[in-house]
Amino acid sequence: MNKKNRKKVVNLGSILSKIKRGWIALSPDNTCLIATGSTLNEVLVKSKKVGISNPSVLKAAPIKNFMVG
Repeated sequence: MNKKNRKKVVNLGSILSKIKRGWIALSPDNTCLIATGSTLNEVLVKSKKVGISNPSVLKAAPIKNFMVG
């Protein structure tokens, strides 16, 4: 793969460490937090209000619940 086609690696740790639970909407390039909410629908509505119709969405969990292995 050449340099032109490489995807930028994004460290979500700084964003996820601030959000303890609920849903998170990120910009399409995953670099900016767009919205948070307790439901998926709430996050999608908030994202559309700020002009992002297709955000990256994920559910947050406390860091202590993450497993690696």
